[in-house]
Amino acid sequence: MEVTLTTLSEILSEAYDSGYSGTDEQRSEIIADILDRHKIYEKDDKPPPEKDKPDVDFREYTIQELRDMPVGAVFQHSTLGKCRVQKRHGDKYMAFDNPGLQPAGFNVDGYPWHLPMKRLAEKS
Repeated sequence: MEVTLTTLSEILSEAYDSGYSGTDEQRSEIIADILDRHKIYEKDDKPPPEKDKPDVDFREYTIQELRDMPVGAVFQHSTLGKCRVQKRHGDKYMAFDNPGLQPAGFNVDGYPWHLPMKRLAEKS
């Protein structure tokens, strides 16, 4: 569930206006009432997205996984070296740090994507 800044501001204002008056039970009721008025329900809640984590070991990535990577994601290719996801004209591709290597698009399940890579922590 995502909440707009306007809705969050309204919720916080209502909570602030309620102040510290009342018992713990009343506070819970007031909170439940505010959330209900704004149609915020626990069943709609979703966990935060998993943070980008570097890989521990080399592994093969599918073309779809590579296309879904954020621009700037850095990898160590098992044979071609360090590379990063870039985007031009709406198409993502892998740019290699080795100046002798041409950028490679994510349009074939073959070379070089059938070889293992390792996701690195840095984005530089």
